[in-house]
Amino acid sequence: MVYLDQRRTPMGAALNNRMDVVRAMIGLAPDSTIGQLDAALRSDGGGQGLTAIRALIDSEICERAVRDGVFGPVLLLCAPRADGFEQTQFPPAVIPKLWRALKQGHPNLISAALASPVPLPDDSVPPAYDQLCREAAKGLHEGGADYAPAIEALNAFRPGAAAQFAEYLALAPLARQAAPRLPGWIKGMTQDQVATVRLLFKDAGAIASDSSPRLMELLQAQLREPWMILRIVAATIGRASDRFVADSEMAGFGQRLLDDIDRHLDALRAFDMDGGPEAAVAAARHVALAVGQAAEFEATLEVDKTGPWGVRLAKQKSQLAGLTEGYLKKCGKLIGEALPLLPPRPGCVRGDPRLDTPPEERVTRRAMASATFFDRVRGPAALGGYGTVRAKVCEDVTYGLDGYLKDLLAILHSGEAADMSIARAYLEVGADFMGLIQDLKSAQIIRRRAASA
Repeated sequence: MVYLDQRRTPMGAALNNRMDVVRAMIGLAPDSTIGQLDAALRSDGGGQGLTAIRALIDSEICERAVRDGVFGPVLLLCAPRADGFEQTQFPPAVIPKLWRALKQGHPNLISAALASPVPLPDDSVPPAYDQLCREAAKGLHEGGADYAPAIEALNAFRPGAAAQFAEYLALAPLARQAAPRLPGWIKGMTQDQVATVRLLFKDAGAIASDSSPRLMELLQAQLREPWMILRIVAATIGRASDRFVADSEMAGFGQRLLDDIDRHLDALRAFDMDGGPEAAVAAARHVALAVGQAAEFEATLEVDKTGPWGVRLAKQKSQLAGLTEGYLKKCGKLIGEALPLLPPRPGCVRGDPRLDTPPEERVTRRAMASATFFDRVRGPAALGGYGTVRAKVCEDVTYGLDGYLKDLLAILHSGEAADMSIARAYLEVGADFMGLIQDLKSAQIIRRRAASA
């Protein structure tokens, strides 16, 4: 027999002990670390000595995929939404802690979940998935040593969160059942689909009398456009006035939508042209989202202009149009600063392009931000209430740009510029502006004419 050290421990036993330690460490590592280990082992190729480690990593990745599938309906509540929309939230650490508790208390269910192909032939998930969610809910309610770490993590995150998360887990089977139907429901519901939605929420009421808002929360978390949840709300209670919904158990969903419009307004107020085109793209996205959310609110609910939400929504729409118009009106001035002119000669309305210095970087960047914002808010202009102002700005800026570029092309063709490279630099900038204010075809025409100079 071969021994590893002076304590005369068999080598096989020592290796097994070490693998148990490694297995435990892998089991406790966050998903990001597991991903990094997997990538490192695959890129390195791994020697024979790492074969066992790779097998452990592969096994852990497969198990975590199943774990995330089991907790899928509540998993999205364990991290902030990427789009910043507010939702009920729980700590991500609760998922692995609950999984370990289930492995201790329900190893047979865990084995069934791990052994089942997903999806099943009928596109469903294994029954063990829903049963594990029910057992986890029960464990959080009843407590016990296995669930203590999960309960402590939840209640440290927010007092009472353990009981709340248990209630969401109890509804996970219904949310999982609804998930594949959500796209169809959002697109437009038939009477049969409305009946299905109402039956779903009736089943939720059988689990707990106050469970409807929690099930709605689980459904909203799965929507790429969370404000579309109002369509499901309307299906459960029928098209109703904002007064009615504001006094119902679903009030939070309308309130949260209005709060999100305020978030977009705050972001729009903070828009700084010095941020360049990148900042303009972000600001325009806030405009588009706020316009879309306001339109969805009015299309789904019967908004009373004097109601609790109607007054606020009207104010938000007015502020949104005002802010957007304010930025649009700056466009001509900023582009003019980026494409400077000489003082007009006697008898001339406008001066010639000033070509003594290259385009100034900061001034050009600010103007490019303005033009980019102008371009990106094109789509929702009519719906957002600033379409008339945008059309007038487009007319004025296009007129000025067209005159400037014609003069500049004439200078290039005549060879009168003292420094042709400076003239061409201004033409490139002007063509970029024209592409944003008008269209890319206009910019291409300008560049083709310049190429022949």
